[in-house]
Amino acid sequence: MQQKIANYLKDNYQHLMSIAICRVENAQDADDVLQEATLTLIRQVASGRLTREEDIPRYFTTCIGSRAIDLDRKEAKYGIEDGDLESGLVMAQQFDPTPNPEEILVREQEVEALEGYIKSIPGDTARAINRHHYDYEYSQSETARVLNVSKQYVSTVLKR
Repeated sequence: MQQKIANYLKDNYQHLMSIAICRVENAQDADDVLQEATLTLIRQVASGRLTREEDIPRYFTTCIGSRAIDLDRKEAKYGIEDGDLESGLVMAQQFDPTPNPEEILVREQEVEALEGYIKSIPGDTARAINRHHYDYEYSQSETARVLNVSKQYVSTVLKR
């Protein structure tokens, strides 16, 4: 049966590779996925789960999909395995903790929108509650304590 798997892989390599490429980001990962799928199929034969030759295509397709999902999960959990980027810098050198200009612009727009919203609220206390909660990022309890009002009142004002 292992020889039949090898023959099927040889005869349908391009088709299987195209399936793998559709499920991952690049050809190198697709090749890894295809190799792992082949090993999985061989294990299926050894365990007695794959016994019929006509099931090989279905098993291959299923294994390719499963190994692609495994690869995605692995990268999501551990990040990119190779730390070298196209620029030649490693990931640690590429990371810059300061916000980029787009992030700064978005943040400025959010602040302006929040300021406009708070100014439009009628009542000094209601404005102060919203300012402390949204602008200063106080919790409802902290806002109530600082402004000397009840927590229920703060909650009611924030729900409006």
